[in-house]
Amino acid sequence: MARCVHGEPRRGGAMGWSFRARQGAVALLLTVSLAACERPEWARGEEGGYAATEPSDDPAAPLSAEGLEPWAQAIIGKNPRMVFAGNGICVGNADVARAAPAGGPPPARVVVGWGWDVAAKAPVQRVILVDAGFRIVGGGPGGQPRRDVAKVRPEFGPSAGWRAATNRSRGAVDAYGVIGGGSGLCPLGHIQL
Repeated sequence: MARCVHGEPRRGGAMGWSFRARQGAVALLLTVSLAACERPEWARGEEGGYAATEPSDDPAAPLSAEGLEPWAQAIIGKNPRMVFAGNGICVGNADVARAAPAGGPPPARVVVGWGWDVAAKAPVQRVILVDAGFRIVGGGPGGQPRRDVAKVRPEFGPSAGWRAATNRSRGAVDAYGVIGGGSGLCPLGHIQL
């Protein structure tokens, strides 16, 4: 019987494949299945291409009764990898989580930060918030004014900011930039609500 480097006998699994071969096959199958994920409706154009409209960069953009923009409301509770199959590299941060303004719709918290899509050389288009269970719990627009970021990183311009609403009032969330016309994600930051 062949021996592994650490001295334990090698056990052939399914079809006599080694653990690493099975692991690689599973990774390949997951990649192929995730690549077939359907883009969210807001990211599809007439013929399945990029959306004709850009995300709202108006801080007063309309929110649904739940306090989220309609595109974000449509994906709440979903696993982000079932909605966004691609990956990207961004520079950014989740800076602050604050209580939502009184008298408005009911999001519990608004998270504010900044994000820059390295490949596109542009601000992130939208942002989603993901909880510890890897479920989407909020979202919002990119392209928000952040003159403080532009002072430190002039190449990012004055609109590298984002804001995202969530109905969660405690716990931690991870912020991800939505890039590639809605086809991918890039990590931006982690913040306690």
